Amino acid sequence: MRWWRRSAVEALVIAGSLSPAASVATVDHAGTAAAAAAHDDARPPAGVPSGATPGASTEAPDPIPPAAPSTDARLALSPDGHFGAWLVAGPFDKNKRPDEERLAPRLGAPIGDTRWILASATRGPLDLVAALDARVRDRIAYAAGVMHIERAGRHVLLLGVDDGVSVLVDGKRVFTHDEARPLRDDDDLVPLDLAAGDHTIVLVLHQWIGAWVFRARMLDPELEPPLGARWVLPGAAGQEATLASRMSVVAFDRGLAADGYHPVVTVRYPEGAPVGADLGLRARLVRKVDAVTVAADAAPADEEALFDVDAGQVPIGDRGVADLSVALPRVAADEVEDHDWNVHAEVAGRSLDLPMHPRRAVRDAVAHAERALAEARADPSSWLPASAADSVEFLHDRLVAFVARGDGDLQAQADDARELEELASAIDAKRDPYAGRTGPMRRAYRSPADGKLSEFALYVPPGFKPSRKYPLIVALHGMNGRPMEMLMWLFGHDDPDRDGNWEDRHPRKNLEPLDAIVVAPDGHFNAMYRDLGEEDVMRVADWAAANYPIDASRVTVTGPSMGGIGSAACALHHPDRFAAAEPLCGYHSLLIRELGWMRPWERFLAEVQSNVLWAENGQYLPLYIVHGTKDLPEENSGVLIDRYDELHYDVKHEHPELGHNVWQPTYEDLKGAKWLLDHRRPMHPRALRFKTARTRWGDDAWLHVRELSSSTGWGEVFARVDKDNVIRASAHGVAALAFDRDPALLDDAAAVTVGIDQSKLTFQAGEPIELYRDHGAWKAGPAPHEGDYKHGTVTGPIRDVFHEPLLFVWGSSDPAQARANEETARGWARVRNGVHVDYPVMSDAEFFARGEPIANDRALFLVGNARSNRVVRELEPSFPIRVDGDDIVLGATRIQPDDGPAADSQLGAVFIRPNPRRSDRYVVVVEGVGPLGAWRSLSLPEMLPDYVVFDHGVEASRGLLTLGAGTARAAGSFANDWSLPSK
Repeated sequence: MRWWRRSAVEALVIAGSLSPAASVATVDHAGTAAAAAAHDDARPPAGVPSGATPGASTEAPDPIPPAAPSTDARLALSPDGHFGAWLVAGPFDKNKRPDEERLAPRLGAPIGDTRWILASATRGPLDLVAALDARVRDRIAYAAGVMHIERAGRHVLLLGVDDGVSVLVDGKRVFTHDEARPLRDDDDLVPLDLAAGDHTIVLVLHQWIGAWVFRARMLDPELEPPLGARWVLPGAAGQEATLASRMSVVAFDRGLAADGYHPVVTVRYPEGAPVGADLGLRARLVRKVDAVTVAADAAPADEEALFDVDAGQVPIGDRGVADLSVALPRVAADEVEDHDWNVHAEVAGRSLDLPMHPRRAVRDAVAHAERALAEARADPSSWLPASAADSVEFLHDRLVAFVARGDGDLQAQADDARELEELASAIDAKRDPYAGRTGPMRRAYRSPADGKLSEFALYVPPGFKPSRKYPLIVALHGMNGRPMEMLMWLFGHDDPDRDGNWEDRHPRKNLEPLDAIVVAPDGHFNAMYRDLGEEDVMRVADWAAANYPIDASRVTVTGPSMGGIGSAACALHHPDRFAAAEPLCGYHSLLIRELGWMRPWERFLAEVQSNVLWAENGQYLPLYIVHGTKDLPEENSGVLIDRYDELHYDVKHEHPELGHNVWQPTYEDLKGAKWLLDHRRPMHPRALRFKTARTRWGDDAWLHVRELSSSTGWGEVFARVDKDNVIRASAHGVAALAFDRDPALLDDAAAVTVGIDQSKLTFQAGEPIELYRDHGAWKAGPAPHEGDYKHGTVTGPIRDVFHEPLLFVWGSSDPAQARANEETARGWARVRNGVHVDYPVMSDAEFFARGEPIANDRALFLVGNARSNRVVRELEPSFPIRVDGDDIVLGATRIQPDDGPAADSQLGAVFIRPNPRRSDRYVVVVEGVGPLGAWRSLSLPEMLPDYVVFDHGVEASRGLLTLGAGTARAAGSFANDWSLPSK
């Protein structure tokens, strides 16, 4: 085989830019790429007036001395305004500080009995413990530099700090927030009026306990990196190359495709990049033999690489440093497959070997699956079940993703490729590739939440017969768990010597036989089986019932830790769906945490998220709870055990002398699974006790809560079917009810009498049994309503929207708000850390250009006020909350900013409503009087009512369950007719 240097014409270099100043780079025939954007803005030398031409003569020319070489290093900000290289010093006793207002930071200069040193971060916060080699507590350190501002005006310094911080600008203290807290990006917002020129910024960082990290970014009033801004590190000239190397992040996509490989290298500087340094990228593909990288055994020195591309420089524009993405030359399959390779990348003087493991069997399987799916989907007979096509597509995408990121687990890839080949061959033969398959397998369905494929694990017992009914076990993984990993755990195969990723990728094929169907949902990873996570669980259970013969009376659920919380929550929210639940080491009440004082609506929302408050629904739901005595407090599980005992419900509990991991002994030898299989739910219970806080969870067997009396209170119903077609019931906190005519309990050919509280109603044969409360008395029929009212799945509060498919639309109509609106929309769309979901996010301009209807099939999450968001402008006349100038109007109440000048105002509102154009769908609006108002909504806590008006006072609530020390200007729940409360 002959090796050669590829012509760089075959490489495409795409230089991402933040402004027209950074343009697309091009590749020449010599194998180099040059970006048109200069590395820095051109400025006249010292002594030349702005706009003058250097060297031009004047009437009385004075000699112009040559500019002195700079002794400082300069950084361009990142695409979102971060700067992560600082001069730092410390630690100091907090009572023996230098004169902070007279600090003059310069690399190597003395400060107290130490000196300023240079520290930097690559991606994320800068770690002072590592930078200063200081494992201390209750000490002070300093981080400093100079911000060069090209254009005078209002700016915003955003800080995330663990723990306390004071900010000094040009020797003046402008901000202090000193408390023990975890780091959260952008926790502190510091408005600054900055003249054009240089401004010394000093952070006084107070370490309380634990980690000691911080992160900063500078933005203009529109939340863009300031035009032409540079972060200057005095005395650090000569350190640019070191910073360029340390601060670069390199990503490599191996680009697996049917015709070979289309690799792409991307270089990013998430914390800014040094100006004037070599930010070049060069990439060479070389073969790896016996752990030594060579091109070929006898290749000439100038032909040692399959390709060698000089991609030029990472572009720096007037808004900062951009990303550089390079599409490297396509690599033919027969040139590289079944050998190990490296793309040897040199980035800013740093050498990286990016592994590549191309395997023919993997590529063939991927290509085969693509062809088979395309042909089957094009077949007019549509013989391939959608559930099978979704699963094969997921396995294809999963394998491509492993190859793309250079996964080195080649055995797992080979196993996945063999399975994909088998499935594709079955499709070629026009057979359902999953028909008759047994044992453990990965499946997927297309989730309506975001339209993406959602994974779950499935077990089908050996000897499966479609002609008989099977019990179903739903197994929920714990925090950071995975579906196949959880399936292995349920069968007793949690290997203590392996991590969860290995267990997930190397499942045992020959599991102990279990006479049941088992599914293990993903639950959107760490969504806590709340909101979209709970919906995923129930959809997977529905999928199993639709595709396999499931005995509806024998559906059970189990899980450890987070899965323990979820298994109790899902079962108690849907008590007619489950025969038993086995929550292991779960936490079943938020009220035993140290949440501090709570507002009434916060307490109610905490109750709703506490499984123990739903225990009344466990009348026919036996529990098996295991909690270790060393997993403190045991009360996390104990509260649910105690409540079940009080209700005289069926609960088995064990308390081994263990810590959190009680799942291994519980699941070994199928102990936990066998307990679940011993239970069967009565399908026609004569008596029911049912409790709910939302009509979303309003059903139990033949009883249905249609409306609650209050959206901030519980409803509870006791009902029993007696002889002679009589239903006796009592209800508290319920405004409307319905009862089914269960043929096993009632004669539908005869009238049914309902005695409820002090009312007695008769419903003729065949007449729907619906009733509502009117001034204390019950009346027959559905409750009358003239307009929208809270019922079904449209009741609030704000985060209830995450149960629904969502479309995020941010306002781009006002350029001053566009950047903040987009960042805010994308922040809400992430839901919370650890949630895997990919909601569609688009601008209002794109929304209308695509022809999206306002009466959308999805719930709409709108970010921006009526000035910036056209969809909000269309709907605002129907809303009781709106932005009016610099104020928020809440019904008849006008709320004005009290957080400084209107330009800095963080006054904003978030609220949930039925979509005025489609009342069975939600609309959520996040808006502010200016860009910072919408953006500040990202500091709101987890538990929110129907509406909140807020300002800077909510900043202390970010990442918390409740407002805590934060404050809101107004908050509450709409009445049942969606009107504002009287107070």
